[in-house]
Amino acid sequence: MKRLIITVSIIVMAICASLLILYLKWERLPKTVSSIYVLDKTVSRSDYYEHKSLFWILNSLRIVKPDSTSYKDSKDYYGFYPVDPTKGTFDFRSIRIAQINHFADSLDLVYYVDCYGVYSDDWMGKHESNIGQKIYGGLNQNDFLLLKAMKEKGKPIIAEYNLFSSLGSGLVRNKVASLFGFTYTGWIGRAYEKFDSLSADRPPRWLINLYQNSTGKLWPNSKGGVVFVGPDGTVFLLYKGQHLKSTTISIISTEEAVRTFKVDPVVPYGRWFEIISVPADFKVYSTYLLDLNPEGISLLHSNGIPAVFPAMVSSTQNGTIYYFAGNFAHTPSYLFTSYLWGSNTINRLLSYALRPSGYKFFNNYYRPLITSILSNCCVKPDSATMQRKRKLLPLK
Repeated sequence: MKRLIITVSIIVMAICASLLILYLKWERLPKTVSSIYVLDKTVSRSDYYEHKSLFWILNSLRIVKPDSTSYKDSKDYYGFYPVDPTKGTFDFRSIRIAQINHFADSLDLVYYVDCYGVYSDDWMGKHESNIGQKIYGGLNQNDFLLLKAMKEKGKPIIAEYNLFSSLGSGLVRNKVASLFGFTYTGWIGRAYEKFDSLSADRPPRWLINLYQNSTGKLWPNSKGGVVFVGPDGTVFLLYKGQHLKSTTISIISTEEAVRTFKVDPVVPYGRWFEIISVPADFKVYSTYLLDLNPEGISLLHSNGIPAVFPAMVSSTQNGTIYYFAGNFAHTPSYLFTSYLWGSNTINRLLSYALRPSGYKFFNNYYRPLITSILSNCCVKPDSATMQRKRKLLPLK
């Protein structure tokens, strides 16, 4: 027993020493100073899972704030801040109208990660009802004005799924859609290996209730497939075996996307997506592909939905806009590995060992995609630019 204890102690000390060395090597990596505005209005838990993967990438690349400190997933964003769900206490941070022009001058990039918001049942951990009452969320006028100012200054913008959340003002949503130059159809969807309402990856209660209320049918717990929800509350299901060969949804990227962003040409995707329609002057770098059979294609077409639709698009009209028609940032990553030299390899090995849902999407698509975009827009500034950026109003 004593020998075992000594052996285990040596192994633990060796691991700790290795991690310390990797951390010290990471500390010595050159920093890139960049001002990045992150908006996330859907942080219902204190693990910050909705945007943690983005901050993993920022840390891994040694992209730091204007004061040369690292970006922190728990405080360096605008939106909803959980405090104590058991007591119902929270905070939120919003940009003020007087800050917009100054921020647009100082920022290198804005990323609207999730604008949906937080409902009382999500916040208080209840799941027996629909979705409860809205606490906070949706785009507001100042959110739009910042996007408008950034676009007018030719600065890059990233936004993704839930930008057009129904919790926000309809007028603001229309303004943002006009600013971006594409059409949001209002259709959203997601694949489920099983529709089982008791499984770990269960469909949300609001979806089940909406389906049962709109169709008058019982929710098909024993089946699996892809669910689609329309702007008017319409819900229909594609069933595995009847409409689908499998529940797999793939993101297919063009040769240009593979070359430009270093993403894999085909990756599995398992979270919520939305259907947008873009004009001819947009670049469609990636599309969604469902494993449909002829009956599934027919059912989609009968609801006005194409069999293939955009996943990642970009426009370069007066600045670059990247839009992800899916919940891309909501992917698994182990934040501590971002503070280690060789973080990509370590995180990849750890994720392949633990196999969390969506790890292939993060490793083979989201990480290289965001890394490439940041490499283009967040270059090392000269000293004069650094001094200008240091004047950016702090988050806290």
